[in-house]
Amino acid sequence: MKDPFENIIYPTNPRNEIVIGMPDTEYRSADGLSPSGLKKAVEDLGGFGEPKGSAARLRSYLAGDIENKRSKSLGLGTLAHRLILESDKFIVINDERRKEMEASRLERKRDQLFSDYSARKFMCNFAEAKAFKADNGRTPDESEQKVLIKSRIERELAADSGLNKNSKEMLDLSETALVLDDSYTDHKTVIGMKDALDFAPMNYEAREVLSNIDQKEKRVEVSIFCVVDITVAPGVTIPVQMKGRPDLVLEGDTLHDYKTCRSIHIEDFSKESIKLGYFFSMAIYLEMLRQLATKVPKDLCELYSLPDKRKAVLLAQETTAPFEAYPYEIPNAHLVAGWHCADMALKDVCKRYLADRKGEKDAWKTCIDPVLLDPLFPASISYMIQELAGIEPKGGANE
Repeated sequence: MKDPFENIIYPTNPRNEIVIGMPDTEYRSADGLSPSGLKKAVEDLGGFGEPKGSAARLRSYLAGDIENKRSKSLGLGTLAHRLILESDKFIVINDERRKEMEASRLERKRDQLFSDYSARKFMCNFAEAKAFKADNGRTPDESEQKVLIKSRIERELAADSGLNKNSKEMLDLSETALVLDDSYTDHKTVIGMKDALDFAPMNYEAREVLSNIDQKEKRVEVSIFCVVDITVAPGVTIPVQMKGRPDLVLEGDTLHDYKTCRSIHIEDFSKESIKLGYFFSMAIYLEMLRQLATKVPKDLCELYSLPDKRKAVLLAQETTAPFEAYPYEIPNAHLVAGWHCADMALKDVCKRYLADRKGEKDAWKTCIDPVLLDPLFPASISYMIQELAGIEPKGGANE
């Protein structure tokens, strides 16, 4: 079996760079451990009863043994994410444009059918030809054939199923841009979200952040690669290849990420962001960017203000009308806890990796002791995180 950590732990070709314009497929296939991947190796970040991760689970994930399931909400979030941050890559289809495309499609099909029928001998077995011969006792002449052909074509077009995603007009658009059709529920939702961000007075704070994007191709979805040295014992460090795609890397000291949510209320979104580990991902991004400040060319370092990056803001937007949005800053204590979680997980993975290479048969075992732990003991760091967030933990030590 191929080593899942090949070119990740002790990478053969270490990468410390910021890549602009890397296709999504190329990024996903690139060697490196992303924040979403590393989550497979950490404990329940939010303390909400999620299964605890492990180094073994991360190993199976990298080997392709664990399916990365995508929920319907994630699909909507991804679509909104791309439209909000990369609207220049989309074409929106509304009623007016749909009518124009339908008229063009019908005219094209009418011309094609007329050409096809005119090329045939007129002994075609269709109703108009039979009716003419029955009424006149002869086959129609050339001019009469054209009239009958046009009648036949209009009858076919009247029964036509209409414009759809496989129509040439739609496929031609798809070759040049991503198509959003407001007749689809999800598409209509994200179009509404984009309009709300662009025009709704209540969303001025989030709109102000997005209006600061200059050189969009260099700011949105840039791919970062950084080799992080993990100290597993005094004087012993192991290089680990990390990778990531932050949403927005603007000038200044703040890193931004766009997130969709069910509720913009601070208590609701705070719980959701902790449960989904947003603080964990942003902490890793910030650490990678800080380390890259000494590893990338000076012009990139200055473009992204890498030495200054120390804050993280989530641009949260509701997925139901009126699609309210607001930029929430992640508390520094959460970022510290997030990197602590990541560092501990990486230490555990590296130690198990070394043990495995030494031939230790229990290197990837998840269980730690045959004696059960006290189930009420708050062993997870999640309790500390919740306390910092001001959220009452569920099932604490005193319950």
